Amino acid sequence: MGLPISGPLIQEAAKNFALKLGKTSFTASNGWLECFKQRHQIVSRILSGESLSADANAAVNFISQLKAICEGYEPENIFNADETALFFRALPNRSLVQKFQRAVGQKFAKERITVFLGASMAGEKLKPLIIGKAKKPRCFKNIDVNRLPVIWKSSAKSWMTIQIFEDWLTELNKEFIKSNRKILLFVDNCSAHSHAEFSNIKLHFLPENTTSLIQPLDQGIIKIFKTKYRKRLLQSLLAQINNENINKNNFKKANFLDAVYWVEQSWSEVKVESIINCFKHAGFTSNLMEEIIPENTEDDLQEYISRVNELNLVDEPMEPQNFIIFDDLIPASEVYSAENLVEKILEESYPEGNMEVESSKLESEDEIEPEIYCPTNLEFEGMLEQMIQFALTNEPELLSHFTSIKQKFVEIKIKKFFTKVQTTLDRYFSP
Repeated sequence: MGLPISGPLIQEAAKNFALKLGKTSFTASNGWLECFKQRHQIVSRILSGESLSADANAAVNFISQLKAICEGYEPENIFNADETALFFRALPNRSLVQKFQRAVGQKFAKERITVFLGASMAGEKLKPLIIGKAKKPRCFKNIDVNRLPVIWKSSAKSWMTIQIFEDWLTELNKEFIKSNRKILLFVDNCSAHSHAEFSNIKLHFLPENTTSLIQPLDQGIIKIFKTKYRKRLLQSLLAQINNENINKNNFKKANFLDAVYWVEQSWSEVKVESIINCFKHAGFTSNLMEEIIPENTEDDLQEYISRVNELNLVDEPMEPQNFIIFDDLIPASEVYSAENLVEKILEESYPEGNMEVESSKLESEDEIEPEIYCPTNLEFEGMLEQMIQFALTNEPELLSHFTSIKQKFVEIKIKKFFTKVQTTLDRYFSP
C-alpha cells in the first residue's frame, strides 16, 4: 500500500499474531527481528514519494513491451483472466450500497459469489468459474456439479484462492495439451494468483496498480457481463408478478442454481467484437477487425429498472450505471489481513475443524432453498407433452422451442440405445 514499515512495526505485528495464536511467551526480540529479516530477505530502502502515482507510466512502459512479450503467440492464443465479486441476488436499491458501506462482511456479503472469467484476444471465451461458500449448496442436491455449465468451486469467503487458481490452471492446461495449443495468459499480480508453471500455459503478470488501464477484462468485458446478468435477474423478478397481488416481500429470491445459469447465459451473450475491442483499448493490437462498434450496456437495463421502480419493488431506486458496478470494488481474491492469516493458520493446524460444507450451513435462513426434485425419463416425457400442449393453447411462440427439445430428447435416447453394450449370458459367469 506504499506505507513505510519499520522494524518496531514488524515486531509489534508479530506480537499481535502470537497473541491471536495463543503463543503468550513470544517476545519479538531484536534478535528475532534480524533473523526474520534475513529469512525473508528484507532490507531497508528509501521510499520514493512518486512511486505509487506512476501507474500511468508503468502502463505505458508495459504497452511498449507488449509486442515483445506476445512474440510467437497468435491472437487466438493470447488470453486474459480476472475475477470479480457478484452480489447475485441484489436489486437496484440504493440502500444496499449504504448497508455495504456501513457493515462490510455481514449478512449482505453472504449473498455474494466470485466469478472468474477468461477470454482471448480473438474473442474466444473460457468456461466461467464460480466460487461460492458451500461445496454443494442445498439447491444443488440431486445435481452432478461436474455437469453444470460452469466450473463450481468453494472457499470459506467465496474468494479466489491460490489452490482454486492452480486447480483451474491445471485443468485448463490439460485441455490445451489435448488441442496441442500453447497460450499466453495475462493475469493481475494479486496474492491469489500463484506463479506456478505449466507446459502449455505461460503466465504473465500485469504490473501493480495498472489493471484498470491495461487489463482487457477491466476495459468493459466484465461490465457488459454484469449488465446482462442483472438484466436476467430483473427479468426473473418481473416475470413473477401477479397483477392481483404485487408484494415485494413475496418474490422468490434467486438461488445459487439460478446464478449458475444466468452467469453462463450472460457470458455466452458477450459479443466477440466487444472482447476484441476491449483488448484493443487495453493496448493489445490485432488485425482481426478494423471497425468495432462498442456494445451498449446501459440502455438495455434501463427499461427493466424503470419497471421495477414503477412497481415500487425497491425502497430507493438506483441508477443503471451504479447498479452495474456497485460491487466492483469488493475483494474477489484472498486478502491477507491479520485475521485471515490467523484463521488460515488455525485451519491448517486443526484440519478436523475445517470441514467443507455439503449442504450449505453457511447460508443464512432466507437463503435456504427447497431441494430440487429430479424427474425420471418417463416423467420428463410427460412434462414435455404438457409444455407442448401449453404452447398450443396459450403461448404459440414457445411451440417450436418445446418441439425442438422433444426431438433432441428422442435423439439422445436413440443414441444411448445404439451405444449400449448388449449383455450376454457368459458375462454373468466371468470373474
